[in-house]
Amino acid sequence: MHADSAKTSQLTGIARELGAEILEGKLRFPSRTGGWQVGDVDLGNYLARYRDQGVVIVLVPLATDETQPVTCDVCGYVMDATDDECPRCKLIEEYTTDVERRIREREQLFEDVE
Repeated sequence: MHADSAKTSQLTGIARELGAEILEGKLRFPSRTGGWQVGDVDLGNYLARYRDQGVVIVLVPLATDETQPVTCDVCGYVMDATDDECPRCKLIEEYTTDVERRIREREQLFEDVE
């Protein structure tokens, strides 16, 4: 269900008048850091500022032009058509590269010890 833009603007205006912070943008997962993201804001870091505080979170899906999702040919992750590369594959690649580097370092250490 999408809210109409007039009601969304009214709700946003009221929230701002009450001192609320407003985040607006596409909700994505995983972000470049592996968590949820709205626009350019990593929600994990953003919400950590409010740890142990009472909060109210209101999510209003914006009526936007619907984009067709794209499925990654490698892992099957359904992503937005605007993504240049699959975030899941990128995270796996970074993790794999790190593990391979650690294995090489460990092997070199064993060789040095011998």
